[in-house]
Amino acid sequence: MEYDIDVGDVKSAQAAVESLKAATDKAADGAGKMEEATKKAGRGTANFGQTALETGRIVQDFAQGGIGGIINNLESLARALGGGPGLAGVATLAGVAFLTLRKPVGEFFSSLIDGSNQVPQATDALVRMTEELDASKKRLKELGEQQTLTNAELAEYKKLGGEVLEQEKALNVEREKRNALDAQRKKEAAPDAESQKAVSEAVKAAGGVDRVTADVLSARPGATNAAQAQLDQVMKEQDAAMKAAGRNPSAVAGVRKQFARQIAEAQATLAKALQEAQAGASDLVAKALQGDQGAIRDLDRSLPGRGFGRATTEGIARDKANLAAGEEQKKRDDAELARREKATAERRAAREKEEAAAQAEEDRDEANRAREERRQQEQEARRMG
Repeated sequence: MEYDIDVGDVKSAQAAVESLKAATDKAADGAGKMEEATKKAGRGTANFGQTALETGRIVQDFAQGGIGGIINNLESLARALGGGPGLAGVATLAGVAFLTLRKPVGEFFSSLIDGSNQVPQATDALVRMTEELDASKKRLKELGEQQTLTNAELAEYKKLGGEVLEQEKALNVEREKRNALDAQRKKEAAPDAESQKAVSEAVKAAGGVDRVTADVLSARPGATNAAQAQLDQVMKEQDAAMKAAGRNPSAVAGVRKQFARQIAEAQATLAKALQEAQAGASDLVAKALQGDQGAIRDLDRSLPGRGFGRATTEGIARDKANLAAGEEQKKRDDAELARREKATAERRAAREKEEAAAQAEEDRDEANRAREERRQQEQEARRMG
């Protein structure tokens, strides 16, 4: 409910305050009279119906028209309570005083009638911060458009300038946080192509969609156990009744007629349960094929060891980690192999170098021996000649 108070200039405002004070004093003085009148009304029952009627009218008028709607009813209420003309005038005057302060008093009466309270501030941080920033900017603009400012307004203008900067900074930080959260939610909700591929491969390896659906249905017997147990119980009771009937055709026919409806209902219940279970299993497989992580985990729990766990986010991350670890291990193994091959080649080269050096040394020794033999032969020839 909105209350607009137009007091006017300062003088009229002061006059209104003085008038309100006088009215309030009179209302306080009349309160004792009203209390006494109420007691008089309570001691008798002659005017009780009229009092209740007037009170009901006042509450109804206030609910529809606010405090202004009950001004004219206050006099009749005072009379119905047993008060005289003076009390009625005081009650009306008090109502006028309340109307002058209609915003706080109106809110008070509204809370009494419908239990309403002021609308709470926005709980969303981003909305609240945006509203505060807009309010600061609006006030800053109002001050900036004025031709002159008082010292207080100038101080407020400077203060608001700094506050706007801080509010904009805080708002940007909050927006970044919100955008990051929204992006993460969208990322989590988006279908994962890797998961879809992994589920498709697992379904294919398990025998296809129909086979996986049937296996899920078999792995979840609880959905039809109750209905099957009900049918089994009815059939058991019929068998017992048929046994008791013996060979009496009339009794046998009576038993069959007696249990025909129960069996039909139990069979219908079982068929419905099977249909719902089939639909649930098909829906589970379909969602898993679409990359739904919840469905994939549920499918893995229903059919463990079928490879569906590798299609979950954790499974894919684990496979990637294992693949990366395998690649790193392969790199280390390749590096170790290369090191060993290099060392072997180096040893072979060193050995060949040593062998070549030894051969060269042997060749030199052989050449030296040959020269020495020729020299001795030449010396022997000269001595003989």
